[in-house]
Order: sequence, then structure tokens, then C-alpha cells
Amino acid sequence: TLKKDQTKNKTLIKQLSRLKKDFDGDQKMAEMLKDLPIVLGYILGDKKQSSGQLPLADNHIEKKLSKILSLEPYTSYISNNPIIQNKINTSGFFVVSPDNDGVIRRAPMIIKYQESLYYSLSLNLFRYYVEKGQKLAPIHFSSTEKIEHQRMWPAFNIEGFNDVILNEQGAVYIPYRGQGGKNPDTQKGRSYTYLSATDVLHHHFDKNLVKNTAVLIGTTAEGLYDLRATPVMEVYPGVEIHANLLSGLMDSTLDKKYIFPIFDETIKGADFFLILFVGLFCALIFPFLRPIWLVIGVFCLIISYIALNFFFWQYYYFIFSLALPLLMIFLLGMLNMAWGFLFEARNILYIKKSFGQYVPPQLVQEMAKNPEQNFGFDGESREMTVLFADIRNFTSISENLSATELKKLLNYFFTPMTQTIFDNNGTIDKYVGDMIMAFWGAPIANPNHRQEALLCALEMLKKVDLMQAEMQQRGWSEVRIGIGLNTGKMNVGDMGSEHRRAYTVIGDAVNLGSRLEGLSKQYGVAIIISEETYQGTTGFLCRPLGRVKVKGKDEAIKIFEPICQITEAAESQILEVKSLKKAFNYYYRRDWIYARALFSQLNKQYPKRLLYQIYLERIGENERTNLPANWDGSYTHTYK
Repeated sequence: TLKKDQTKNKTLIKQLSRLKKDFDGDQKMAEMLKDLPIVLGYILGDKKQSSGQLPLADNHIEKKLSKILSLEPYTSYISNNPIIQNKINTSGFFVVSPDNDGVIRRAPMIIKYQESLYYSLSLNLFRYYVEKGQKLAPIHFSSTEKIEHQRMWPAFNIEGFNDVILNEQGAVYIPYRGQGGKNPDTQKGRSYTYLSATDVLHHHFDKNLVKNTAVLIGTTAEGLYDLRATPVMEVYPGVEIHANLLSGLMDSTLDKKYIFPIFDETIKGADFFLILFVGLFCALIFPFLRPIWLVIGVFCLIISYIALNFFFWQYYYFIFSLALPLLMIFLLGMLNMAWGFLFEARNILYIKKSFGQYVPPQLVQEMAKNPEQNFGFDGESREMTVLFADIRNFTSISENLSATELKKLLNYFFTPMTQTIFDNNGTIDKYVGDMIMAFWGAPIANPNHRQEALLCALEMLKKVDLMQAEMQQRGWSEVRIGIGLNTGKMNVGDMGSEHRRAYTVIGDAVNLGSRLEGLSKQYGVAIIISEETYQGTTGFLCRPLGRVKVKGKDEAIKIFEPICQITEAAESQILEVKSLKKAFNYYYRRDWIYARALFSQLNKQYPKRLLYQIYLERIGENERTNLPANWDGSYTHTYK
């Protein structure tokens, strides 16, 4: 019985041994797949233990090449079942390493393990694709001499396709086509066609979708942990990363463009000079922009640089630095803005400090808004109008007052006079004893400087009239002023010595203004203006005073006495001026009889007007004098 049982067991064992192959799933799968263009995947790592069977190396590293390469060496692997691996010799790793921020941007195409090279899953799939699944297409590398000269990892290519240039770690940037599929039930929004494993097993799919197509089998479910963070999506199927790499390799013949970014020394140099150019451009341009234009400039430059960066990637697949130049543009913009505000604040403070006591507040504010504008501070020649105002009989007034009372009188007098000048956009030049000097047309250019200066002079006279009652109440003597106005080219700027400087005007036109103020006392009038001032004004009634040659000048000028604005003039004043102009016409023609008759008539009507008495005396002198043929009717004043 025992022998019979042993015989039966041996027979059963033999029968089971013959049936074992039929129940060995790994073996049956290996037999089924052995002649198909399939590339298995495996992982290389740095763990102590390995599992599975590592496939044969794709290439052996030359000794000379090995010294140049800086590939990271791997020490372990997780590979496939030996039974399946032995039947399917072609494999490729699917290792991807995230950057420091956890985002996957690069993927190695070649990895070093024990002095041998192993190719990626996408690269070996591409080799099958080139040969239409019949065999693996050979890979050609750049020459060792070129590698040694450029100190870089070589480009590789397959015949008929463009070079793929790697970085020193044998990696490329992943040419993402777009976001991964968001809707698991449809193809909408996906860069690639997805097929469900269930549909494939039940043959519920369109067979044409996989005809002449490279198919990658992977997992996309969240529970299987093959989802990665990428630049295009925070949660991205890992299998689709390799699909993008394979697409890049397949498309590398389109328009003869590089599908992968270039890492050679030329691009590194171009990247450096691009950053240098952008930095120099910002450093040279930004300091000259006002804050609002600086903000616009920084924004436009950032947008332009991003557009340029995308242009090179879109059409040439060059990857230039993006974050560093943008950060540099932003920081330089902020630095210049901070400096601009500091510098502008300092300029505003300087302007207020320099001009606050001399220029009307509204003009100071306008200057502060445009601190970079040229206000003639460094010195320039401009057409301007100058005003001199002097207190009449100041010597006799001051003799009857103590020093304290005299100071109070001057302060009381100068305050409303200064305010009137400020109200009419004038600039105070200086106070000299009882005299005020002011000018119009600087520091801010003013095309109406004649009009505003003359209006100011008339208002000053009105203010003096209004002040008399208060001055009398304080026990002070009556104060009257004489004013001289002249217009012409003057030099304006910050002048003086290293110890003391002042913003002032100088020139012949200024001196003439001072002479006219002195003549006002001799003619018994409150204001005298030159012909240059008179011709540039409108709306004023002015009494002609004749032609004069002031001390130090050989050229005769016409002078006038502004009476009031036309709108304020009485009919008698207008008629008086008309008669006076007619009298001067006879006077200049040497028609003494008619001239004397008109001046005498005016003198009877206005006996207190010193002007008519003066010209009656001059007519008598001229009759007794042998006047030259070129006499121009002018009177020469030999004193100031």
C-alpha cells in the first residue's frame, strides 16, 4: 500500500510539474510579451538594498568621458520580476527629482549606475517609435573632444531628429504641453487621451486610439500616490510627465526647432549678458524718471521681459533666467523710487528753505511739484521786470523816531508791501534800508511779468493810502513811496561769496529800474515805468513823461506814469492824457508856441502837477539854446 501511495505521489508530482507552467502567471505574461515593443519601467535610488532584476546597461561610459561627467551615481534599484525582465530586455527608468521648492521641472534622460549608462523610459520608448516598434534606434552622442573642450554633457540625437542637449546632470527641462486632465470621465482639458484600465480589459474602447501610438501605462488615482507638483498643475499625474518628455522627443523634427531647452555655454553667456544689460538699462534710465513714470516703467519692463522670455521659449526653446532679472528690475525700481522720494523731499526742503522768504507760497508749491525744473538757480539770462520801491523823505522820518520805533515802522510798512508783491506772483530780491527790490519772471518763468508787476505797483500805492490812518494813530509821520519799473534782459541766479549768497538779479536793465525810481521824485509822481514795460501791458492808463537819458546811459528812453487801470479811469483823466500826448507831439517837433500853449493850459487845470511846470521851463530853455539837428527831444539827467 505504501509503495502504491509513493508511486501515485510521484505520478501526481510529475503531472503537477507539467501543469505548473500553465498556472505560472509571471511566466505566461513573459511569454506573451517577449516579442512586443515594450519598455518596462524601473527605479534607481540611493537605498542600501535593491530588489528585482536590473536590466542590461544601455551604454558603457568611456574612461575619458567618465572624468568629465558629473552625473549623480545611484547605488540601488527597484526593478521588475526576473522572469519578466529576462523576456523583455528593454527597460527605462522613470526617475524624476523635484527642485528645492518641490516642483518637478527637470527629468534625467540618462543615469549613471556602476560605470554604466541607463536611459529613461521616454527615451527608450522614443527609440522604438523611430523604428516603428521593430527595434531600438541607435543613439549618437557628441564627440568626446567637443565634450572635453566645452566642459559639458554632450547632446544626443537619433538620425532624422534634432539634437537634445542635456545639462551636466544629464537632465532636460520637461516641455509641458499644458495642464493634465481635470475631469476623469471625459477627455476635456487633457493634453493626452486617457483610457480606463477597466475599459481596456473589457474591450470597451476604440481600437484606433492605440493604433500606431505609443501607450504609457500608469496610475492616476489619488490613492496610488503617483501625483506630482508641476509648474502647470499642483496635482499632476506622474505618468503624464513621461508622456510630455516622449512628446518632446517625437516633435523634435518640427520646423527644425529644439524641443528641449539648451544648456550649452552660449546660452549661459547670453543669459549673463541679458541680465547685465537689463541691470545697466535700469540703472541708467530709472534715476531720470519721476515716481509715476518709474512705476509705469518698472511694470512695462517686467511685462516686456516676461514676454521676451516666453518668446525665446515658444520659438527657440531657450530658457533664460526669469526670477533673478524680474527681482532685479523690481528692487532697482524700488531703490530708485525710495531714492527719488528722498531726493525730491530734499529738493523740496531746499527750495522752500531757499525761496520761502522771497517767493510767494503758491510759487514755492509749484516749484516743489517740479524740483527738477531749471529755476535759474545756477545763473541764466531772462527777460524779466524789476521793481524798486523807496520811502520818500525817509531820513527826516527816521530822525524823529527811536531805533525801536523805526524798526516797528519798517516792519509795519514792509509787511503789506511784501504781501502785495506775493499776491501778484513777484519775488522779493532784498530789503535795503527803506527800499524794497522785487522782480517778476523768476524763479518760475512768467510771460505776464510786465502786467503783474505794474498791477502790483498800483496796488502798493493803494495799500500805502490805506495805511496812513493807522500810522497817524500810532504817532508816525505820513509815509509815501516812489516806484520804478523796468523790463529787459537780466541775469538771475544764486550769487555772492562762499560765506553768503543770495538769489538776485543784476544787469543794465536792473540799474535802469533803480534810476527810474529815483526820477519819480524829480517828476513828482509815484510810479515811473520804462517804454519796455509800457509796451507789454494792456488795460492801463499811463501818462507820458517824455524822453530821458539817465546817468550812465547814452540812449534816450521814453518814460511813463501809470495812473490806474482803464476801467477805473475818469473821463477827465483820459482827456488829460490825450491833451498831454498832443503837447508832446508839438514839443518833439520844436513847435514851441503850440507846445507852450498846451502845457500852460494843462498847468492851469492841474496846478499841482509838477510835470507841466517842468516842461514849461524846458521849453524856455530850449528856445534860448541852439539845439542840434539830431535833437530827439530827450532830457539828460546827470544824477541818480
